[in-house]
Amino acid sequence: MGIKVLLALHLLMGVEGVPYDLQSAIILKSLPYVLNFEKKEEIVIGFLGGEKKELISLFRDKKAGEKPVKTVEVKKIEEIKGIDVLVLLPGVKDGELDRIIKKTRENKIFSITMINPERFVKKGISMGITVEGGKPRIIINPEGIREEEISLDARFLKLVKLIE
Repeated sequence: MGIKVLLALHLLMGVEGVPYDLQSAIILKSLPYVLNFEKKEEIVIGFLGGEKKELISLFRDKKAGEKPVKTVEVKKIEEIKGIDVLVLLPGVKDGELDRIIKKTRENKIFSITMINPERFVKKGISMGITVEGGKPRIIINPEGIREEEISLDARFLKLVKLIE
């Protein structure tokens, strides 16, 4: 296989086995259940990690429910502000998580990971998507949600698995 084919396969498959295109669709379907966003005209999603361009394109020109999504590249942890959602992409290191979590909690930003969901959500990221029984499963860290002051619709909470 050529390098381009391997890169394309890597970009389509999430690290934990949930394809990135499916993760992006699940994230977009989840955002209307965030009650904090009800009065917003648009939802601003920032992306932090090394492989931004290809993965950001999965969100560009899309909607979360009826609300348009605006995508923003976050180049450094210090720039985590002025967004509604932060999505972690490949390239984010475990050693950076504490600083990322501090910023999302200070700025009341909903944190979501597309990489290492079990480990990152247990450490304090609010949401991730993993595989359970061969199917994608949304996992939520209740402490992360509380600290980021995110209000979720009760119907959504019935669909997710809480990780503490």
